[in-house]
Order: sequence, then structure tokens, then C-alpha cells
Amino acid sequence: MIDHGFGIRTLYAPMTESNVNRGQKVKRGDVIGYEGSRGRSTDTHLHYEIIIKNKKFNLLIFLNLIFEKSGI
Repeated sequence: MIDHGFGIRTLYAPMTESNVNRGQKVKRGDVIGYEGSRGRSTDTHLHYEIIIKNKKFNLLIFLNLIFEKSGI
């Protein structure tokens, strides 16, 4: 999980290996880890969550806002 400040965090899972330590600062483009597979999945994948003030948000809402503003 990455804490972006201002009550915004993002979660990346499952990971087979992490490249960062708890509390370490990261910047755009840094490799934070490698995707993995858990449970009944048949291949590697990424579960991504946006959490704002402890509430989970649907990524599609954010993508729609970006596409609307950019005219894509």
C-alpha cells in the first residue's frame, strides 16, 4: 500500500516480491514490486484499489473523469 498523503492511499496486490520497504519514499516510475497470483487465479494479475479517507473507490469513476476532461 502506498500512502500519497492527504488521506489518499493505493493498494497493489497480490505481489510475489516487494522492491520497497515500509516507510520508504517512492516516486513515479519506481518499481514497487512484481505481480503475483493467489487463490483460484490461473495467472498473474494486479488488484488495484484507490482508498480516500478509508473509503474504497471504483477505479472506473476516476478513469471516466480523466477521459471526460481530456476528451478521449
